[in-house]
Amino acid sequence: NHAFSGGGERVERWRVTRLGNDKGPPVQLTHIGSITGHDGDPAGVGAWTFTEKLNGAMNGIAPLGPFEFFFTQFLDEPVSVEGAGSGVLEGFVASDEGLITRVARSLTQRFSIELHAKMLFPRLRRSRIWHCHCAIEPELDSCSRMACGVVTSAGKGVSWNGIAFLPATATGNAASRGFLYVNDIHRRLVVEFGVAQSGAVLTRLREFRAPFLVDNVHVDTNGEALWIGAPGTSHLGFFASLAALQVNASAAHAAARAAGKKTPRPHLHLRPHPDAAPRPAMTSAVLRIDLATGEVGTRLMQGRHLAGISWGYSIAGRLFMASPFDDGVLVCPEQ
Repeated sequence: NHAFSGGGERVERWRVTRLGNDKGPPVQLTHIGSITGHDGDPAGVGAWTFTEKLNGAMNGIAPLGPFEFFFTQFLDEPVSVEGAGSGVLEGFVASDEGLITRVARSLTQRFSIELHAKMLFPRLRRSRIWHCHCAIEPELDSCSRMACGVVTSAGKGVSWNGIAFLPATATGNAASRGFLYVNDIHRRLVVEFGVAQSGAVLTRLREFRAPFLVDNVHVDTNGEALWIGAPGTSHLGFFASLAALQVNASAAHAAARAAGKKTPRPHLHLRPHPDAAPRPAMTSAVLRIDLATGEVGTRLMQGRHLAGISWGYSIAGRLFMASPFDDGVLVCPEQ
């Protein structure tokens, strides 16, 4: 939850109760608390909050249990409590990277090529995968001491993004808890990690190369495939469309404030009217990865209905898709 000035970064915990009826919502959600960071040792020494280290930078989360989860950090640094447009979090001091890395980063930022440099030079990458668990025996629905830290065995990404956990099946491997799938969006890479039984140790097993940028990942209910939202088919097209969206959104927000009205919904930031196609078109896709063969296939590509697909999944012969930039859910028959 990117609460920003409304309380800061946190992970919300919900109990999901399936209602089993055909009328009304199929599930009931009950909020059972928030996790706000690392609680340190029993005396609180070493404690820190998600807001201090990761405000606005947390992305996907993969729960392993009621008090244990992995999550991805997709931004290098925490952003201001006033919002990402206000810069880096006030008072944040980045860890020392060494002279060579600092100089290289400064040069790539000056010439606006840092993203591309990260893909070529791993030493410039700062995106991490994190792990949290309850450090003591929990009490019913609460844990008084959460322990969180970077999973060093996973390595750094250009921008770790979507993440999903697949529990181990009856493989006879008692040392494994299952598999973790994580997307490095700009490298167009989906990584399969083995999750050790002992805790936050990840072993890189396979890499799946995708044709497009890869955002969120969802594991099929039968555990046979991954479904990937691909918000852009190229860096050029993605960032050009995103820049247009930001310009339109800023203008719409300023005009609404001047007129004393509410800011228009995101659906209108790229459209002259609700039924129009996005302008410019944000070509995007849904990918499916067969976990048995490793085959990566494109199941749908579109640019006129939804402004950038970040999540997609197949249910009963239909593809359901959503976007971080657009309103609504796009539903299409799967062919």
